[in-house]
Amino acid sequence: MSERLYECSHCGFKADRDFNAALNLEKYVIA
Repeated sequence: MSERLYECSHCGFKADRDFNAALNLEKYVIA
């Protein structure tokens, strides 16, 4: 994965892949 930026095709949200992964893990732990 040389592409370090994640972009949501649905809403256009952009974030560094590592930061986005951390957000996803946080949501999983809280839920």
